[in-house]
Amino acid sequence: MSFGLLLPLRQKTSLTDYEQAQIWNLKGYIDYLQSNPGQAIKAYKQILLINDIPEALSISTLRTLAQLSFTEEDYLQAIHYAHETIKRSSSDQLDLKLLIAHGEYQRKQYSASIQQLENMIANEQQPPESWLQLLRINYQMVNDLPNSARVLEWLVNDFRNREYMLALSAVYSQQGEFDKQLTLLESLHDQQQLSSEPHLNALVALYLQEGIPDKAAQVLEQGMAANKLTSSLENLHLLYQAYMLSRNDIKGIATLKIAAKNNTTGESDLLLARAYLSQRQWVKAQSHLEGALDKGVEAKEGVWFLLGMSQFYQNDLVAANKTLKQITASNRTSKHAKAAEKWLNHIRVEQARVQLLNENS
Repeated sequence: MSFGLLLPLRQKTSLTDYEQAQIWNLKGYIDYLQSNPGQAIKAYKQILLINDIPEALSISTLRTLAQLSFTEEDYLQAIHYAHETIKRSSSDQLDLKLLIAHGEYQRKQYSASIQQLENMIANEQQPPESWLQLLRINYQMVNDLPNSARVLEWLVNDFRNREYMLALSAVYSQQGEFDKQLTLLESLHDQQQLSSEPHLNALVALYLQEGIPDKAAQVLEQGMAANKLTSSLENLHLLYQAYMLSRNDIKGIATLKIAAKNNTTGESDLLLARAYLSQRQWVKAQSHLEGALDKGVEAKEGVWFLLGMSQFYQNDLVAANKTLKQITASNRTSKHAKAAEKWLNHIRVEQARVQLLNENS
């Protein structure tokens, strides 16, 4: 059907206002069915120009204009028509109130959208999930972390959705509420709903931060065994740290040995050497310090100093003297150079003592 068939009726001068309004109403409907919303809007606007029409028709026309304007992305007009409809109607018109909230969001008038939604939610015992989702997005857009957390807590409590819990965890992290973040991530992990590497690493970091290294080690162990975490150098070093903080030196050193095999920078060898130094295993410490230097580890002065110490405690005074002199030769003012100079003096005294003992024996 086309509007051309209605033209003879439209041209009659004897038509009442109501009849003219119905013709425009029908034209608007036909245009809408023919996927011509722009023409439909023009037709419906003609109805509002007619003086003597029923209030019910006026309200339904305003409602239709609000909805069509929204689909055409004319959000300002959509909001205008929605407000007019609500003002004239005796019913609640919740769908139009939500349209206003969406329209304000699309116009980047986030505060107006928030106000609209908060007013709607205040009258609802359990607001729909979609309302809360839109409210949360608005608060995020204005960087209102406390209210973002409040709405996400509501969503989590009512809908127990994994994505809401992860989003709330991120907000807690931004606010420095790490205890709450840990509780959420731990709950998801216990339910086997934490699978991505960044989230698992976040849980590990929180366990270490909160002084629970044994659980950090458990998450890393399980994650790498299930291929949810890569056996990367970073993750292996984290696992080593967790083991050492849990006073599980055996597993910590075994982890570093795995890391050292594939680490070409010497970082793992240096960590392994430090672990052996703490256990006073000088020979093993020296081996890994030399391995770190061979791989071109950075901060060579510090490595030379540790190597000199391990040689000294093996009573290899000649090697210790040679190693420590490398530090003072490269930079006499650094902290390692000053410490090396003290030990070189100590070595000279010790060498003199040994020489005297040999001469008197």
